[in-house]
Amino acid sequence: MSNWQDIGDVQIGTLASVGGEFVRIDGISEASITLGRGCLDTAPRAHAAGTPIIFWDGGTTITTQTFAAGEEVAVRLLPQTGRGTLAHASAPEDRTTFTRRAIRPLPPARLQGNGSYDPPRDALIAAPLQLTWAHRDRLTQTSPVIADYTAPSIGPEPGVQYQVELRWVDPDTGQRAEAVGLIFDAGLATSFALNPDDVPESTAPERTAEIDITVRARRNVEGIWLTDRESRHLRQTAPFAVGWDRSWGMFWGK
Repeated sequence: MSNWQDIGDVQIGTLASVGGEFVRIDGISEASITLGRGCLDTAPRAHAAGTPIIFWDGGTTITTQTFAAGEEVAVRLLPQTGRGTLAHASAPEDRTTFTRRAIRPLPPARLQGNGSYDPPRDALIAAPLQLTWAHRDRLTQTSPVIADYTAPSIGPEPGVQYQVELRWVDPDTGQRAEAVGLIFDAGLATSFALNPDDVPESTAPERTAEIDITVRARRNVEGIWLTDRESRHLRQTAPFAVGWDRSWGMFWGK
């Protein structure tokens, strides 16, 4: 980082956001910022170079107006400088739809495979992938001290359960499918052993070679199952995609 302006106003331990991910400010130097990643109801994600970081401070406000789930609202941000406030008509309009964010459970944190945040892609080929994670609690994480993604378990919130979700990865685009391919119930546990036999080839689309794995928190609110907003994903080679007659150019023929 370079060309700071007013960076002395940023306080250690406060909240900021990068591309929608909430982060905690842990340190500031002339050349870098040290962050606690994936705070509150967000998870660590990749960000393109040049993504702005927005620092939150005492100038933020909260509206007392209430909105219903599914309702869309329009917002215009009016920056203030020494020359005045941006005219309302000149500000671009952002629109957002309310999705019950305030009552959704926080996503589980510290998701790892075999004790690593980035397990080898072929870890599930011949042995179970041991998934582990940490609790988070929407109701108790209200103090000024902000827990990041790597913090130990907090909670869990009463009524929260966990599911291991598996999605197929498109062999042409490398993108994970929107629809969930397989779901495994983990209850209130903070670990789950995913076995190669749990991922049968008969359930996958043709030519599938990779799978996407995540753990989601959910809770029942007045008869509706609400899941967390986002989660961290682990990419693995599908156990059925490896063999002497499979994956030419990926594991064979190199």
